[in-house]
Formats: sequence, structure tokens, C-alpha cells
Amino acid sequence: MNLYAYSEANNREMGVLITKRKDRLAYSECMEEVRSILASSKVIKLIDEAQLSMPSPAFSNEEWNETWFAALQKCYPAFRFALSEKSITAEGFPKPGIHFSNKYGFATFEGDWDKEMGRQWREAFFQRFQEEASGYRIYWNSPYNKISVYDSGEITLKTLDEKVDYYLSGINLIANYLQK
Repeated sequence: MNLYAYSEANNREMGVLITKRKDRLAYSECMEEVRSILASSKVIKLIDEAQLSMPSPAFSNEEWNETWFAALQKCYPAFRFALSEKSITAEGFPKPGIHFSNKYGFATFEGDWDKEMGRQWREAFFQRFQEEASGYRIYWNSPYNKISVYDSGEITLKTLDEKVDYYLSGINLIANYLQK
């Protein structure tokens, strides 16, 4: 059982920015809850602090979004992509009734289909879809109208070109599948 996929489909999560300086009461209550969780937790494996330090990315989010936007425009000239401060979007990509963004993962396709149609489509195709896109993590979220695609987490992409090629391969696979 893939617990990450189960969690993605069945749990709702939200991030909230609370600052100690601006939100003293909320910050204090949040820290109290964190301490409570830590106190009741069981240590399974200790990790050396050196393992926790992450190397800084070789490129900024802004640089990535601009590069990804240019690659999408070049690869799909028939579609109109829009670049905002935080994401890339395209209405009707890869076909009418489906909307693209990179708000979740490197690609999210959200459809205008109803819940029942989405559920039937997911049941009929999702297993094969996941097998064909085995190098990616794919979440088909309830109410079955949103498909989010992430990298597998098992490969290292060192350059912008490697990242673009990898993501375009995933987009091509999924776009072709959605057009069937």
C-alpha cells in the first residue's frame, strides 16, 4: 500500500505563516502543540545533523518558472500559457475543458468533468496511467477532477535543461493520455 498516495488523497493539509512578533498568542499556542506532539512521539531513527542540511538549489524559483514557461510555450505553441508571479497556467490545455497550472507539483490538470464521470474515468484508466508514467508521482484527487504530477524524488536533476527535459517528458505523456 502506498501510504503517501493514500495520505495525498484522504488528508487535507494547509500551511499557515505565524510569526512570533506579529501573532504572539497564535505562535505560543502553536509551539505548545508542537511540544505536545514531540513529547508523545516515539523516536524510530536518529539522523545526523549533517544529513539534514540541504544543498541550496542551483537556480531560483523565478529563474525556474521563467525557463519552464519558455519551454512550455516552445513545446506547445498552439496553447496560450500565462506566467504570473507564482505559477504558470493555461486554459484548455491539453484540450478544451482541462486547465493546466504548476501550482501543485510541476503540473496540475484540472477538468470540468463532473464527479461521477471523473470517478469512472479514474477507475478505468488510473492503474495503466500510473504504470506508463512510472518515473513520476501522480495524484488523482477527489472529487476526481484534478491530476497533479510531481517528480519521483528518486532522480537528481542538476541543471535547468535536465529538469525541463524530465518535466516535458512527463507533460507529454500525460497530455497525450488526457487527449485520448
